Amino acid sequence: MRVEVSLGRNKYYAGIVLALHDRKPEAFQIKPIRNLIDKEPVVSSIQLRFWEWISAYYLCSIGEVMAAALPAHLKLMSESLLHWNTAIAEPPLQLSDDAFILAEALHLRLQLSLQEVRLLLENKNPTRAVNELLELDVAFLTEVLEEKYKAKIRQVVSLHPDYQDETRLEQIFNELNKAPKQQAVLMQLIQAGKPVEAPALLKQSQATQGSLQGLVQKGVLQLSEEVIDRLVYGTSSTQQTYTLTPAQNEALTAVKSAADKHQVTLLKGVTGSGKTMIYIQLIKEAIASGKQALYLLPEIALTTQVVSRLKAYFGEELGVYHSRFSNNERIEIWNKVKKGTYKVMLGPRSALWLPYRQLAYIVVDEEHESSYKQYEPAPRFHARDAAIYLA
Repeated sequence: MRVEVSLGRNKYYAGIVLALHDRKPEAFQIKPIRNLIDKEPVVSSIQLRFWEWISAYYLCSIGEVMAAALPAHLKLMSESLLHWNTAIAEPPLQLSDDAFILAEALHLRLQLSLQEVRLLLENKNPTRAVNELLELDVAFLTEVLEEKYKAKIRQVVSLHPDYQDETRLEQIFNELNKAPKQQAVLMQLIQAGKPVEAPALLKQSQATQGSLQGLVQKGVLQLSEEVIDRLVYGTSSTQQTYTLTPAQNEALTAVKSAADKHQVTLLKGVTGSGKTMIYIQLIKEAIASGKQALYLLPEIALTTQVVSRLKAYFGEELGVYHSRFSNNERIEIWNKVKKGTYKVMLGPRSALWLPYRQLAYIVVDEEHESSYKQYEPAPRFHARDAAIYLA
């Protein structure tokens, strides 16, 4: 569970509750928790045990493990906001040039973030100007802790329920004879037969935003917002099938037998000998039993070709995790793994940190590759060994 805590004089951070106890620390004075951030824990008890082992085994703090494991948008730090003192009627004339520019902007906007202050002063050091306003009580500072993740929203246009019958539609089409652009928008929407994204509708009807707003104001069309998935892939709904060779079946039986005894198996074979098909079969059986699987690859081997090949077998049940995803996309991947939407995850060593519900198998492909070792920053760990402990 993430909570809002105060560190330093006025800075707020998101921390994670590791455990509950009644032992008051003697070395420092405790501070109260300001607020609960989440309704549900973002990290599972298994993850916390894993973090503690990483911390102890690889000689680093659990905070360093948390910094590596959590997506950036889950690690919150408060933002300083500069507010205009409404008791001041106008910016004082005795201010320095930078402070006067800042005061004029603040007088108009009433509130500015420090990032906006830097941009306003053309990336100069704003400290002197800000301090000048604070000393004269022209402005004051507050700290706000806000979620950084923003869902992707699309604006959708649909026909108002009052205009669903043909009589009302014919009437409105007659009324729109003198507004051909609005008529074109309405016609395009009716031909689509379903709600359409606003930009696509305007492009198809060759109309402007004004035409669309005119129809909305008349109550003919209605606008709504929908949250859309950033992680939609263009894959076919039919998944590939295959038959294992006798040698692959023999290896598969040996791997499953070892797994039943919670043993690690080293599967050796030259390139092209069919090891991947054994992994695929194991993962399919895990999914069929309601569990998840993790397929680790060296970063360099995580290519579009590999992803496409596995997508052909697992479709939308396969998730991919790597450094090229944006911070917002990483949050969506994190949540899909946590909810069990992704049954199998493909990724480099960082995929170990995701909140799996119940892993059946962890495959560490090309386990001899040096990229499974992290050298900087801490935790300096080996993903192969960490995967064995997690399993």
